[in-house]
Amino acid sequence: MNPKILARTVGALLLLSIFVGVAHLNKLTSEPFTSALDVDRLLLARQTIESAVQSGFGSALVSLLTTLGFFLLLRQTNSTLAGLAAMLRLADVVGHLFTAYLSLQMLQLIRAPEDSIDWALLRSLYEQRIDVFHLALATLSLGVGLNFYLLARDELVPKLLDYYGVIASLYVTASITAMAITPAIGNYVYPWYTYANGVAYLSLTAWLIVFGVSDRRVRE
Repeated sequence: MNPKILARTVGALLLLSIFVGVAHLNKLTSEPFTSALDVDRLLLARQTIESAVQSGFGSALVSLLTTLGFFLLLRQTNSTLAGLAAMLRLADVVGHLFTAYLSLQMLQLIRAPEDSIDWALLRSLYEQRIDVFHLALATLSLGVGLNFYLLARDELVPKLLDYYGVIASLYVTASITAMAITPAIGNYVYPWYTYANGVAYLSLTAWLIVFGVSDRRVRE
């Protein structure tokens, strides 16, 4: 495939992954959890969890396609590092699938009669989903940072964009790791790491869609 076409395809997949990922995160964090739910709110909670199952599988598919696209785009630069980046990015695919599985478990619980719902277990599964999401994001960011490094190494996109992407990706991984070790630090790093990550993703996405990769790769 022509490198510019491949790059634009990867950019389009990256853009889709951003929208799908944000929608999935909103589903993961928006369920009400209280034993005092009325019928309407209980129905809404069930519908939201059902949507989280669907968005989990959808996010996994988009993430898998994006991972494959980056590998095909960067394997000519260094197949070993491109493969390593793909393996790290696959943690995101596994993470989305696991959150979908946890959502299915939640759905089984919340479909029970209201007076027999185990709210404590429901809350526990909810928190596990968030933990899995963040763990997958931390590992994914290492793969993304490696993608940025390979893009810079072969001068496929502007180096300033690449170097910022590497720094932002490492910042995301470091922030999530720090929050896992010391939860109180979350007040200082959140939501700043999400902003840094968002700028890196959107900048790369826009560049790939509009310009593709440098003419140097096209001539090779």
